[in-house]
Order: sequence, then C-alpha cells, then structure tokens
Amino acid sequence: MKRGEMNLAIVLVAILLIGAVSFVYYKNSFPNTEENAAASGNQENLEDAISELAPEIPEPKIQTKEFAIEADDYGFYINGDGVPSISVNSGDETKITFNVKTQNVYYGGLDFRGCGQNAGKINPGSSTIVEFTASENCTITSYWPLSGVVKTNLKILVN
Repeated sequence: MKRGEMNLAIVLVAILLIGAVSFVYYKNSFPNTEENAAASGNQENLEDAISELAPEIPEPKIQTKEFAIEADDYGFYINGDGVPSISVNSGDETKITFNVKTQNVYYGGLDFRGCGQNAGKINPGSSTIVEFTASENCTITSYWPLSGVVKTNLKILVN
C-alpha cells in the first residue's frame, strides 16, 4: 500500500470512529426519547417525549367563503366589475349568491350549472344560492334555460 493510500485509510478510520462516538453520545443525551422510554417501560416518559418533540398541531379550520355575484347574458360581476374567476381554499364551504340582473338578460332568465350543482331556472331580478365544498377547480356555467345555450363561465380556483 502506498503512503498516500495509507494516510487516506487512517483518515477514513478516524472519521468513522469520531462519527460512531458522536452518535452514541448524541443518542444517550436524550433520555426521554421514544426508544429509551420504551426500553425502560416508562410510558409517561414516552408520551412526554412525543409531546415535546411533536407538539399537537391544530387542524385547519374550515371556513365559509361567501360571494354575492351578479349575472347577465354576458358575464359575472362583483361590485360591477366583471370576474372570470374566484379563489377559495381546498375544503372551504363555498356559498355563492347569484343575482340575475334585469337588464341584458334573456326573458327566460339564467340557469347555473357546475361544481356538482344545478340551480335551475332563475328569472331576471331573482337570485339563487349555490353551496358546495371546494375540493378541486371547477366551472359554473350560465345557460339560457329554455334552449340550453351556453352564455358564460365562472371558474372556481381551489388553492
């Protein structure tokens, strides 16, 4: 074996020994770890160790997202501004009140379908509420109820 190879072997052995000693020291410096508590049969220490290492994380609160949306034959609007989409978080209870305008709406009204919902015919000047739990992106489409002609789409974007 050459001198350089011998030096490399010595360095590698030294690194392995230092690593092993460090591991044993580190492992023994935490007497309340799950393994040590289980070995000693002390369930209380085990539970304390788990709660210290992984504190209880509260479950995310489900929120209800409510939207008041006006609709006509040409689009969907919030406060007079056209909106092609709305955003909600996954798991949110989503409640949309569709208010069908009296102007720019076919005399037969509108029908809103999508995201697992079918509102049926809504006359001009009337409203309906669509509710669902947001789990994935979907689209609510407005139709002329008498002919089934598609008028416009509202995308529901789920984060």
